[in-house]
Amino acid sequence: MKMNIIFGEKESFDKLKPLKKFFISLVFGIIFLNGFVFVEPAPVEYLLTLSIPFFLILGKIRMKPLFIFLFLSFINLFSFLVTANITSTINIRFLIINLYMFLTFFLFSMINVKEFDKSFSDKLFMFWTISVFVNFFFYVVGVIISKNIFFGATVIGFGIRFQGFFKDPNVMGPFIIIPLMYWINKFLVKRNFASFLVVLFLSVSLLLTFSRGAYINFLVAFLFDIFLIKNKKLYSKVKFRNIFTIGVGMILIIVLILILNPVIFGVSIRDFAIQRFRIMQSYDVDRFKAQKAVIDLIKESPLFGIGIGNYNINVNYAAHNSFVRILGETGTIGFLLSILMLMFILSDRWLQLKNKTNNIAFVLYSCFVGILAESFFIDTLHWRFLWIILGLLYAI
Repeated sequence: MKMNIIFGEKESFDKLKPLKKFFISLVFGIIFLNGFVFVEPAPVEYLLTLSIPFFLILGKIRMKPLFIFLFLSFINLFSFLVTANITSTINIRFLIINLYMFLTFFLFSMINVKEFDKSFSDKLFMFWTISVFVNFFFYVVGVIISKNIFFGATVIGFGIRFQGFFKDPNVMGPFIIIPLMYWINKFLVKRNFASFLVVLFLSVSLLLTFSRGAYINFLVAFLFDIFLIKNKKLYSKVKFRNIFTIGVGMILIIVLILILNPVIFGVSIRDFAIQRFRIMQSYDVDRFKAQKAVIDLIKESPLFGIGIGNYNINVNYAAHNSFVRILGETGTIGFLLSILMLMFILSDRWLQLKNKTNNIAFVLYSCFVGILAESFFIDTLHWRFLWIILGLLYAI
């Protein structure tokens, strides 16, 4: 059903054209600003908040996303209220953050893409790509002038890793993967040199994050996308040579960088890569200890957990596993309900894929599956773009 808060049902949508154009600009602005989250609240929070009335006026309420939004909100509110009487630690801040993430999903699911021009989805990913480009521009400038901080953000962090305007390279990496998958699919459908160059640029950007979790994310998303293409018979024009070209091109660019072995801040990329990709890092031991500590903590309240946002407070270490965090904070009940909801979303969108005639839904679904794979190694719950792509899965 469509919201018509200000205008009557019979009001021609053409009369809303200026408002619609402004709303589209706001959506593109939100997509772009999602690449600049180094302060809390981030600039994108202000823009999204100001955009809520436009989502409500021009949006279309879809019952399944509404159900998901209410269901996830209920799990968190229930866990918060119950554990408030069990534990001595109450974390209202993280409850609000969680609800904000769910709201972001719901708002983006309301976008009525059919009422926009056909280039809407392409422009959306273009702004996402531009956001990555701006981030990478400052990384390159930082390398050239030996400076790692711009506007208060550590653009080159943890040694020589491409962190951009995020707090962690492990978030920058997945942010890059979404437009990367779009451009890969664009090349697969219509083989052209421009798309191939963008794929190479984004591949280099992803490589320089040195994020092991992001690499796993991309590998899963890419393979799953190929699986969808072959099994759903989405692209009749896709040929094996296009897939082969993409794979070889990405491998060659990685090999070339390792051979050239540029030095950044006195550290060679090759040496840094060898150090990064040891099977176990020192902090891996710490994260596993933290996860075990949370499992021990929930023994005190196995059904309801230790409370929303209390993971870091109790163990003084980031979760590095979204599923362990959900289990620890919401207990067995919240965890099982969350897994059931996840399975519902995956199966529901899977069934809808066969009705899609464009590749955008396949890109979004593959990216979502990739992030789920990375969620076993990184806490992804508060990635704004995760909830955006999930919302878009219902909008497109």
